[in-house]
Amino acid sequence: MPIIALTADAMREHHSEYLTAGANSVITKPVDWYQLTKEMERLTAGQPGDDGSAGENFEEVARQASAPASLPVLDTVYLESVTGSVDAKVVASLLDSLVENIGAYSSAITAASANDDLAGAKRTGHALKGLAAQFGAPRLSDLARTLEVSATEHGQLVALAPRIAAAAAETLTAIKDWRNRQKKTA
Repeated sequence: MPIIALTADAMREHHSEYLTAGANSVITKPVDWYQLTKEMERLTAGQPGDDGSAGENFEEVARQASAPASLPVLDTVYLESVTGSVDAKVVASLLDSLVENIGAYSSAITAASANDDLAGAKRTGHALKGLAAQFGAPRLSDLARTLEVSATEHGQLVALAPRIAAAAAETLTAIKDWRNRQKKTA
């Protein structure tokens, strides 16, 4: 069975370690679902790759902006591309997990703010940043990135936590609305 390593490590020279350890391919996060699907098809069809590195994605998150309010809550075009390249049941399962995790991460950041746990909030911000970017929620991802990278004192965490909670709520509403529209058009 082929192994595709999914990693946040975009350093090309590190990818050879994954390939040496037995991976057949390496894809960096956030995952491009179309690319992952094509890579799985290629590997399961037994087609040889050019140098074992097919599928590498060294692009950074496309939308990084200094003003998160200018970013969309949900990139529906991206979600529609995921829906078109991944089985609908898999997408539904992933979105269920996404909704659960966004709520849990947002609550954890709020709790960390109340408990003066900047390190814990930054760890959770890192996880939320990647999750939100992976599923086309750039506003939430950007706020979580700001927490992870820029928050250096409790006052900054206190200021960011409610903004992250609000963006999480907006994202959850947008996902629900998008799913309802998809059901109506199906």
